[in-house]
Amino acid sequence: MRILLAIVLTFLLGFHLQAQTTVAEKQAINQFSQKANQIILHINTNISALKLYQNQLNAWYLDNKQNVSSAPIFTYKQVYLEKEVSDMVMNNKVPISNPVFNYKSTLTKLNQQVTLFNSFCKELQKLQRVGTKDEFYKKGMSLLYQIDNMAPEMVDYCYDFSLSCAVNFGKEVLPVELERLKTLVGQSKNVIMAIRQNSAIQVKSYLKQLDDAIGAAQNDTKLNDLRRVGKFSVDEASLIAMHQKVVSAANLIAFWAEQYLQSNQTEEEVLPILESAILSFNALDGNLGCASAYNDMVSNATQSYLMFTEEPMFFEIDERERSLESIAQTPIKTQTVPTNITEAPVSKVPAVVVPEKAFDKNDVNSLDGALPNNLIIMMDVSASMKSSGKLPLLKSSILHLVNIMRPEDKISLIAYSGKAELLISNAGIESKNEILQVLDTLHSSGGTDILNGMNLGFEVVQQHFMSKGNNRIIVATDGQFGVRPDLLSLVETEIKNGIVLSVFHFIETKNDPPNNAMSTLAKTGRGNYKMILNSKEALEKLIQEVKVE
Repeated sequence: MRILLAIVLTFLLGFHLQAQTTVAEKQAINQFSQKANQIILHINTNISALKLYQNQLNAWYLDNKQNVSSAPIFTYKQVYLEKEVSDMVMNNKVPISNPVFNYKSTLTKLNQQVTLFNSFCKELQKLQRVGTKDEFYKKGMSLLYQIDNMAPEMVDYCYDFSLSCAVNFGKEVLPVELERLKTLVGQSKNVIMAIRQNSAIQVKSYLKQLDDAIGAAQNDTKLNDLRRVGKFSVDEASLIAMHQKVVSAANLIAFWAEQYLQSNQTEEEVLPILESAILSFNALDGNLGCASAYNDMVSNATQSYLMFTEEPMFFEIDERERSLESIAQTPIKTQTVPTNITEAPVSKVPAVVVPEKAFDKNDVNSLDGALPNNLIIMMDVSASMKSSGKLPLLKSSILHLVNIMRPEDKISLIAYSGKAELLISNAGIESKNEILQVLDTLHSSGGTDILNGMNLGFEVVQQHFMSKGNNRIIVATDGQFGVRPDLLSLVETEIKNGIVLSVFHFIETKNDPPNNAMSTLAKTGRGNYKMILNSKEALEKLIQEVKVE
């Protein structure tokens, strides 16, 4: 991420990479940018709704007078149709000048990620208000955690897309007034990126450059020359009003940067400031921010000027725990005390009796009745897993599992690509934050070295072996590697009574054929071979592997 930001900043500071770009491609890039901004508006609109719902859910959960029938309902908002983007990419035949930076492909990946985001939002909207209060809250928070886990991926795709467009558009020769405005928007974006990184040093540096850019742009009070050179289709008064919108929004972003520097930069203080700065940059609820005002302005020119992509909102889970006192005040249906007990145990807080549920293999929101788990998940983090959009599916399903784990369940995570790495070992619900942090910072890299990963997997599963538990290794991959004889030989040697190896094969389409080599690997490991297409299948099949009776 930091390397990417450095490249973006380099571009925004004026060191543009050269590309032979046709007029047709420049027009296509801006059309794609407008569609990307529509997607970002969709993300931000629903994230705003999710934040509101999360607050309502927490307030409802902590209110002892409320029951499940009064639980809040989330309302998903459809701002764009995913098919519009896929059709746009498919129908656009304009060649890309720099194939290394493929804005069409990146927009497609962003669209796929938002499709997954939408599926979680729709599932949250359909959440049935049944069961106990704790059960409903747990289900709602589980879906919110999955959305929270994928939010950074959407931000990464947005920045990747912005970079791809900038590189392919190439260096622009702009009228001086427009060059000043473009620098102003670019420095505003730099400030926001620095606040995202919570880097006071970078914020201070970029704020100085933003202040200089604001001063230079404010000197442009007569824009007749800009209108003549740029061939804008609006009169000078309209052009001045658009120009002022950009400067005013940039001033507001500078104000929020100053507020950031005056704060203690704790998470509680940074997030509202970041959100306010993003709102000053984007178009939302009819208001034009710094970037959207600039885009509105250059869209009135008869020639193509590079448009800016906007900023996705920040989303983070805020989970509340009911206090011991509130649980004590909750009406509890007490059991009848047998007559042969003469003295009840002394307790200031009545015990909450939770009846054991019958084992239900298909209940993805509970592990009740299942064996304790010693689970090792070997995650393929090769470049192909990210480029295909499969890594976020894996991460979100693991996140759901972590949210429903019991005290007796343990999980270990191994990442393998160019090398094998044990990310977290034998972690339980008490290590939930560490597990979430590992998933949040997980990135793709290199090729695929499964043999070393498998050696490490067997070492970990044997080290924490449970004599009466589900000792299972799950290899999660898109199958872009060969199953060599030495790999099968290793599995045959290491598989012992009580240890199972299953394979999750992430596929591109429902018509993809089974991978015979992957299937053989699972059979050798006395486990299951499962093909996974989408988030629903990833979640369901992972829970099925974990729920062993």
